[in-house]
Amino acid sequence: MDLNFLEFIDKIEESISWKPKEEDALKGLLEVIDEELKEYFEIYNGFKSVKTKIAADYSGETKNARVIYSLRNKIVHFNPKKIKIEESGWNKVIRFCLLSTYLLYKKYGEFLRLPDSDQEELTEDL
Repeated sequence: MDLNFLEFIDKIEESISWKPKEEDALKGLLEVIDEELKEYFEIYNGFKSVKTKIAADYSGETKNARVIYSLRNKIVHFNPKKIKIEESGWNKVIRFCLLSTYLLYKKYGEFLRLPDSDQEELTEDL
């Protein structure tokens, strides 16, 4: 096949209408970088300190993906009364998400790059 990853995903969606289960996909991504996340103990522990305020079903075994997906659902479905996070807690969540994104791009960035011609078009539009 002569397709990049993003083109491949588009073709799959077009032909079989398959969509990933978001929470499962997030779980898979975070499991890939779990050990690297723990190396950034200040950010990781900061996120752990606000988990109980995000996921109603929180326990010590609650996966990070479950917590992030729970928060996503509360935001997307506009359920603000169920979000009990103070500003400093939001900073911890955001730092965790940014670190996760950084580590995932560090690991998979070369597979997610647009072809150079598409990259140039995007740059020109900016």
